[in-house]
Amino acid sequence: MVALLMGLCVPAFLVGPALFEGVAWSVFSDAQVWGALIALCFGLWLFLVSVCAEPDEVKAVFEPFQASEAAVLFVPFMLWVGTRGMWRKLRKALA
Repeated sequence: MVALLMGLCVPAFLVGPALFEGVAWSVFSDAQVWGALIALCFGLWLFLVSVCAEPDEVKAVFEPFQASEAAVLFVPFMLWVGTRGMWRKLRKALA
């Protein structure tokens, strides 16, 4: 859910008028376009990590974050743990 919000909703909010209403790209600042691209990349990375991570690793990420502050701390921790798990899977598959 967080990956979809970050990867789709934030970029759609930032550059949605150019994508859906035909507004010229020159209206948007460079920071706005780069922000949308960065949010899209992080959202896709988080989605890939969330889908491909082992259930035990995902459970280890969620256990410490049962309170409302989880939103700020969850994303970087999930990216770290999930990416590490994906590299382990990739090494096993190639070995």
